[in-house]
Amino acid sequence: MEKSTGPTFIMYSACSVDGFIAREDGSVDRLSGYDPASAWYGEFFDTVDGLVMGARTYEQIINSGKWTYGNKPCLVLSNLTRKPFRQCVEFFTGRMEDAVNLMREWKLKRVWVVGGASVFTQFHRKRLIDDYFIAIVPIILGSGIPLIQSCDVEVRLKLVSSRVLDSGQVLNHYRKI
Repeated sequence: MEKSTGPTFIMYSACSVDGFIAREDGSVDRLSGYDPASAWYGEFFDTVDGLVMGARTYEQIINSGKWTYGNKPCLVLSNLTRKPFRQCVEFFTGRMEDAVNLMREWKLKRVWVVGGASVFTQFHRKRLIDDYFIAIVPIILGSGIPLIQSCDVEVRLKLVSSRVLDSGQVLNHYRKI
């Protein structure tokens, strides 16, 4: 599905030097000690007006007890319909095309594809991600959940910027060409 008019989709994620966003069991403990604000998160968050995430990522966030997304509209892609804990959250069980249309109906301009790997891959596979912000955490995990799961879609990117942060992370911004 090629993108027509509608929201700009932005992936913003952290991954290890070897490309993993989490350990094989889904834990993200490798991020402890790395302040997300030091990876330009606050500035970035102010530029988006909506979010889309997978159900596992949503559950992980809810279980942490830290909802840091304010009241920005959030679409959770899931196989199950559930009652969200916040009014700004809506669960969606339909096709990807219908999810994109719903975000278009909500008049969202910039949507953060929060994750996880399955959602990143779905959006990547459909060539919907316009900008990729990837904070490289200085650790090699050796195995885990990759940033993009195996798929046969090649997307060419242009490096827009690269910054070394005080935390030791490197924040790279790529744009689809």
